[in-house]
Amino acid sequence: MSRKTKVALNLVYALAALQFLRFYITSTHLWINLPHYLAGTDRLPFQRRFLPVPILIGFNKLFAHFSFLNHGEAVRTPENFSLFCLATLAFCIAAFYLVRLYRAVSPTRLLEPLVLPVFIVLCLFTYVVHIGDTLSYPYDLPSVAFFTAGLFYIYQRRFLPLLAVILLGTINRETTLFLILIYFIDAASDQAVPAARLRDRLNFRRLPWLRAALLLLPWAAVELTLTHYFNNHTNSEEYLRIHENLGYLRPRLWPALLNIGAYSLPLILLHRRYLKPARFANYLLVLPAWFAIMFVKGTMTETRIYGEFTGYFAVAVVLLVEQYVQTAAANASIESRSESDPPAASSFETMAA
Repeated sequence: MSRKTKVALNLVYALAALQFLRFYITSTHLWINLPHYLAGTDRLPFQRRFLPVPILIGFNKLFAHFSFLNHGEAVRTPENFSLFCLATLAFCIAAFYLVRLYRAVSPTRLLEPLVLPVFIVLCLFTYVVHIGDTLSYPYDLPSVAFFTAGLFYIYQRRFLPLLAVILLGTINRETTLFLILIYFIDAASDQAVPAARLRDRLNFRRLPWLRAALLLLPWAAVELTLTHYFNNHTNSEEYLRIHENLGYLRPRLWPALLNIGAYSLPLILLHRRYLKPARFANYLLVLPAWFAIMFVKGTMTETRIYGEFTGYFAVAVVLLVEQYVQTAAANASIESRSESDPPAASSFETMAA
């Protein structure tokens, strides 16, 4: 693409992201009590996810300097303004690492212009397009940013930046624990095509136990500190949801469940053998643990609880489309060559000659 085309595409993507963020802020219902959350007195487990608090307070103080924006519904109040700014910052960070992750895993980078549009569509379905109440929390999009950054540093095998992501990301939400599991999977993986059997895909003798312990240490320290600090808060939202989620398995609610990743997850799982590099494909092995824990702790139809994987799903979808395009182009080239070659002489013609 020419430089002008790239600039034009980036402008279109920025406008699309802005539209998504405005729709996200104005269409979702904030489940926490924001004044209590900012004061540090809200319910558990929400209050433990503390990182957005100082950021939101900082954006709140900037509201008076942006009075010219007050006509827009997404930024009409200090609360909406601060939530919009936080969501925009998180989305930009997630998009930055998303593109870097795609460039790291794609051997050709053939469909890079599709990565951000696919990501926006997946975010839209995961966080906004719902039947019934559409809930949101200040730490949702920051979780996507931290998780996508963590996936990039895991794939690049850059330990110290990953350590920083887990330290800060755990203050935002405890799901950074799954990055440590993916770190294990990555360390045990090679670049071979994913095999049918787990033991053929992973080499468990290569697991870096010491480094994994160093990653687990800041996660545990943050969790213990926040749990101790907010120990006296009401925990009315912390209960086992197994019975509740069993009711969500009815066929009537399957469309809501498949909303995870904008219906891309079945496509990815059914074609996981064709997802390359294999090391990147093996990250899907963390999903059973993720779903099991969310089945106990979360609400199945509230697909935002799987939102951290939005960046991974976006890259996986583009990689599968990319491979299909390359295979189709190769087949077309073979057919074209076969049609242009002169037909081989028959045995009778050869004998006559």
